[in-house]
Amino acid sequence: MNNYCMHCLSPVMETVGICKNCGRPVRQEVPPHHLLPGTVLNNKFYIGHALGEGGFGITYIGRDVMLDMLVAIKEYYPNGCVYRTNTASQQVHSGASQEHQLQFQKGKERFLQEARILARLNGEIGIVGVRDFFEEQNTAYIVMEYLNGETLKSYIKRVGRMEPRAAVTLLMPVMKTLREVHANGLIHRDISPDNIMLVRDQVKLLDFGAARDVSVKGQKSLSVMLKPGYAPEEQYRSKGVQGPWTDIYALCATLYKCITGVTPDDSMQRVYQDELQSVSSLGIAIDPSLGAALMKGLSVMQDDRYQSVDELLTGLSNERPLTGHADQDDEDGVTVFIDSADLRKRQSAAKKAASVTCLYCGNPMSEGANFCVHCGKGASVAEVAAPQNRCRKCGITIPPGTELCRNCTVSRSVSGSSTGPVLISKNSGLLSKSTQPQPTEDKKSMAFRRASLDLST
Repeated sequence: MNNYCMHCLSPVMETVGICKNCGRPVRQEVPPHHLLPGTVLNNKFYIGHALGEGGFGITYIGRDVMLDMLVAIKEYYPNGCVYRTNTASQQVHSGASQEHQLQFQKGKERFLQEARILARLNGEIGIVGVRDFFEEQNTAYIVMEYLNGETLKSYIKRVGRMEPRAAVTLLMPVMKTLREVHANGLIHRDISPDNIMLVRDQVKLLDFGAARDVSVKGQKSLSVMLKPGYAPEEQYRSKGVQGPWTDIYALCATLYKCITGVTPDDSMQRVYQDELQSVSSLGIAIDPSLGAALMKGLSVMQDDRYQSVDELLTGLSNERPLTGHADQDDEDGVTVFIDSADLRKRQSAAKKAASVTCLYCGNPMSEGANFCVHCGKGASVAEVAAPQNRCRKCGITIPPGTELCRNCTVSRSVSGSSTGPVLISKNSGLLSKSTQPQPTEDKKSMAFRRASLDLST
């Protein structure tokens, strides 16, 4: 069998000290309770270094030497219940007490059962795929797809907080996958930003090592490495009733971290004094219904939370998306946010108002205005896309189809094509085209009409 770098599992020569692929030592000392790099499991999985370790297991990078592909291998290793000294043996040994041995055996049975359930969920895009599972070294293993990406924890640290809607959209595949996990009788119990992986355009939920069957009751918990800020209060108690609401708390805590950049206060601290600030109180723009749904999911007491992912999704979907535009209230100086429908109405009104110009000077007028604030005269016309007609004598723009210049009232000829006379309504600013030919006027009549218009303005 080939030699591989323990970090990236690229093939290397036996005498090489530094891997050309990753630049790290090909061989390195590991903790005594880890499997030794180079161990081969199930006759085909070559073990590398540990990718991570939790309360219920250790995850290693591995290579399927038959298919020549990288995998992630999860070993059932409940902390505090078993031990191993890798210099003597790769076997896992349970504690000497009968209680520890019983807990270990029952935990291993659930671990394998959970692997079977997760294998049936391989089609879900929000969950890491399971490729194989087996028993060896007196414990159990789950072989999963290897994800070469970035954890949500690392992403938040790198780019900062996210917009509320963007955070919900990002985690939507995880929420929908969690709904299927719950439907199969499992709860994850360890949702947090460092257990969510971003891989190109996908989001995956990792580390089901802490998962348990929700139907199992009356059993003492194995050692659990709880994450402050993400674990609800019932996980701290030996008789705490856990269920889908447990994952909902952790999921909402993860959303809170994405939106605010702040880790929620520890749930046990909140039991005595709840000082968790809402998103809006931190000065972050968020739809009130979304903010309320998020805080309901973060309720300290489990009965006050959403009881299922479906309920959570319903609460989050009641949101009216913000446009990101703010309007200033002149009376009290309070900034309020305008929703999309109101913004479109305002933009349409502004556009319509801007399309009305003064007939005489060409400056914009407000729709319905009787007087131009620029020249003081009182007629307006709507701008048209056709070429502008100008009086050959004074150069003032006149409406298409108008035979007389209303500025000088002398020149009858205009540049551009004429499509017929247009009657101007001074009060409404509307144009109406006459289909009847207009009678000619002598100079005296035209002068009288011009004087009438000037007096009316």
